[in-house]
Amino acid sequence: MQKILLPFLMIILFQAVGATNGVLTQGGMGWYDTLNKSPLTPPDWAFPVAWATLYVLMGLAAAFLICLKDKRVLALFTALTLLNWSWSYLFFTAQMTGVSALSIVIQNILTLAIILLVWGKDRRVSYCLIPLLLWTSFATYLNGYIWLYN
Repeated sequence: MQKILLPFLMIILFQAVGATNGVLTQGGMGWYDTLNKSPLTPPDWAFPVAWATLYVLMGLAAAFLICLKDKRVLALFTALTLLNWSWSYLFFTAQMTGVSALSIVIQNILTLAIILLVWGKDRRVSYCLIPLLLWTSFATYLNGYIWLYN
């Protein structure tokens, strides 16, 4: 039962935090709309779709990591998750584009470290986190562009 319940609960947790972040940062959207953005910036609808998908994968990764019982990797994943959840506040609410850029670079480093550390133990975790690394690498570019050109 835990093999089904834990992933389900973790997905619900990640979706709930993601939705809460979305609601809390709505106030910063007016500011965001005024920024000079990269020509590669996706349409607004793509962001919630991407993050809903990524939070499903992160929830699964969290459940797999909890079952793996590797405290070191779980600590890295916790740090990654907290940085990920705080990015919206840093960028949209605090409008700290440089700090948010640094945060996302650290997220990329942590994600890659976790992928490599668990590859030989439970590749499901790595497979869940590869899309996150790809998206946040692209988001690093988008965030950096805004930081440099605004």
